[in-house]
Amino acid sequence: MKKFLKITLGIFGVILLGIALLVFDFLSDMKPDKEREEEVKVQAEQYLRDNFEGGHFEIYDIWYDNMDVNNLFEYAAKVRSEDTIEFLVYFNNERNKMEDSYVAEKWAKNLYDNLHPYLEKNIGDMEELFVLFDDDVGSIYNLDYKNPGEFRDYEAPATIHITLSRNLKDSDEKFLDGVTIYLQNELQVRHAIVQLNSSKNYQLNPLISQF
Repeated sequence: MKKFLKITLGIFGVILLGIALLVFDFLSDMKPDKEREEEVKVQAEQYLRDNFEGGHFEIYDIWYDNMDVNNLFEYAAKVRSEDTIEFLVYFNNERNKMEDSYVAEKWAKNLYDNLHPYLEKNIGDMEELFVLFDDDVGSIYNLDYKNPGEFRDYEAPATIHITLSRNLKDSDEKFLDGVTIYLQNELQVRHAIVQLNSSKNYQLNPLISQF
């Protein structure tokens, strides 16, 4: 009986040790590498000097993508510009070169500024509006800080999330149709995925429009 108990405790101890090692490994992966962060900052500073001449830019943080949100980069410098655009500077793992998300953030801000008044006027329960273009849209269309272009002139799709402070109701389908028409006809957005959510049951049967 004692021998069986010792074997059982030994197996249990091995299992606990394995779990502890897995937890330690997971927590280690969640923490950024300080040397890598400093390297990213130095690279970003040089990139800004080479590509953003004539403007004032501040690196205010380093972002570590420890949840694999995207496959373009693992580390990125967070940069704030004098025109209040906050964007990322990063090494694109797919294209093997330094890039930035300035154009994507500028387009997103412009679309947000144009869409927000319409939404406030037409629905009184809006809690949040989120607008996104892919980070590398500037590189895709050969645009940059000095020549950012206009979102309406390109095929790049926008991702738009509208969150309401109440539960969704049947009439919201008509509202979403109106938003789609406004985006296409008035703002001249060529492609977009528009998602209407409720903060009370977020992503539970959201309404989605795509064009």
